[in-house]
Amino acid sequence: MNPTRTEPSIPLAGALFDEIMVPLAKARQSSGAPPYFPLREEASAKSYFGPPSLRKMSPADFELPLGDKSAALIDALAAHWTRQGETGLAAMAPRLKQLANALGDEAGENDGKVDILCYTLF
Repeated sequence: MNPTRTEPSIPLAGALFDEIMVPLAKARQSSGAPPYFPLREEASAKSYFGPPSLRKMSPADFELPLGDKSAALIDALAAHWTRQGETGLAAMAPRLKQLANALGDEAGENDGKVDILCYTLF
């Protein structure tokens, strides 16, 4: 971590949120559609618990697939959104790929060291 350097992913993520996510959420709200994520519990739901699909995890289960794998994941997500009629969400796929590539580049540059000044902030 370098306290004087801003990672390229930060402005990309901020722009994605400000330019796409906020307008989509506002349009959804003004149309009377339910929010993407409920603001409170569902009174009719008996439980939110679901059995885990994976009983035992390995270190690979915690890895974020970047590069070609992330592009395939984003494509699958965009296809899912399209099937659900969420074309606004699907349209952000190119920007998500750009963000994933920036994160991949940053991960490749990371040597794992944390600047000592980072801990003085807390």
